[in-house]
Amino acid sequence: MNEKILGHELIESQLSRLIRYDRVFSACIFTGISGIGKGMMARRFAKCLLANIVPSGDSLIIPDEHPIHRMVDNCIHPDLFILEQNSISIDDIRSILQNLYKRPVLSKWRVMILDNMTFINKNVANALLKVIEEPPHNTVIIMTTAFIGALPKTLLSRLHKIFFKPLSQDIITYILQTKGFTEAEHLAAISDGSAGHAIAMNNVGGMNLYHGLYKAFTEGKASKDLITNACLDNFAAVRNCLIHIFREYMYSKLDKPQYEPIAAEISQRIRLLNRCELLQMDKNAVILACASPIQF
Repeated sequence: MNEKILGHELIESQLSRLIRYDRVFSACIFTGISGIGKGMMARRFAKCLLANIVPSGDSLIIPDEHPIHRMVDNCIHPDLFILEQNSISIDDIRSILQNLYKRPVLSKWRVMILDNMTFINKNVANALLKVIEEPPHNTVIIMTTAFIGALPKTLLSRLHKIFFKPLSQDIITYILQTKGFTEAEHLAAISDGSAGHAIAMNNVGGMNLYHGLYKAFTEGKASKDLITNACLDNFAAVRNCLIHIFREYMYSKLDKPQYEPIAAEISQRIRLLNRCELLQMDKNAVILACASPIQF
């Protein structure tokens, strides 16, 4: 219910004060790398607003027995609207925006969460822009994104921005240990500050996958079965692991004369990995190609 969101205590304190002093923004965006708790914080903020609770301290904690947990967690609160990147459409947005102008049913507030926004088309952006410029009374729009630079600048200029920092290795290790992960410290070391990345890695092979990709990249010894099975379970985890290997490899070549061509090649591979799903490419083929050794 009230699982602690580690590493973002200052942000939680700031959000708590906004409610306490009645200075809640009508539209804001939580941004930072994926897997660090932005969506959890957005829902916790929404719970506090919808429960009509004014925090007394620096946290947004609500008693576990409060019915708001069940209603928000199951998306059945009549004053809460949640859309995710893979389900957003102009019809959905228009329908929700119409409801935002109606009186709240149970709460003082109405809240719309647009979670994991990586791309917003022009029609959706224009519809959002209109309601953000003329916000309905006691309505809060919360967006979360790991790619703030990909969103329209006209939209971003009207959103209050809250930046979430990557998590420390110690925090990620602790999170993984509480979940009973046996490779907690090793996974935290290759997580690049994201507990979500570390958890996803554990679910698709953990350090076995990491070592397999590392051997493929440095020695040309690719385990096709290992990579294929991992891609089927979670392509994003495999991609993030490979990008971590690229980054470490580039650090090791910083003082080498061939650094610039290596950096150019790595950049091309990262672009390919990031566009693979969007272009509906063969994920196994892309991973195997990107994991091959660099030849000069």
